[in-house]
Amino acid sequence: NWIEKILWIFDLLMEVQANSAEDSPSQGSSEPQSRNLRPTSNTP
Repeated sequence: NWIEKILWIFDLLMEVQANSAEDSPSQGSSEPQSRNLRPTSNTP
């Protein structure tokens, strides 16, 4: 099933993008997205 393979690869890419956004703060466009995904980290 190539559809399942594409969906699996897409999910994997999204995870890699989220991880890379956290590792590299130079990308200002992905920084606010990671903040929105984890609002508990900003709250005291």
